[in-house]
Amino acid sequence: MSTSTQNLHGMISKKQYFRYKKQLDELRESEDPEMYIYEKAIENFPNEEAYNQTMEDHECYYKKDPRIQKAIKSYYILCYTIVKDTFATEEEIEEELDSWVNS
Repeated sequence: MSTSTQNLHGMISKKQYFRYKKQLDELRESEDPEMYIYEKAIENFPNEEAYNQTMEDHECYYKKDPRIQKAIKSYYILCYTIVKDTFATEEEIEEELDSWVNS
């Protein structure tokens, strides 16, 4: 393991480390990297509430290394930017529910 990998590994849990490594490996192996990124963004943030909760939860994480904290926050902001237009509004959800109930 390289020194930078050892340093990174020391700052985050093993579970997180392997999760990020798995995602990077999957991205490198994917046939369509852009679609992979889009799908992961939707998986991470299916709605705005999930995004807001994740951002709130991660405010206190990685305090030992602000560089990692900033990088992960930037990643989450990027994911949000990619998927925010896919979030359904309350009105759209109600219309879809009404349509389903009335059909």
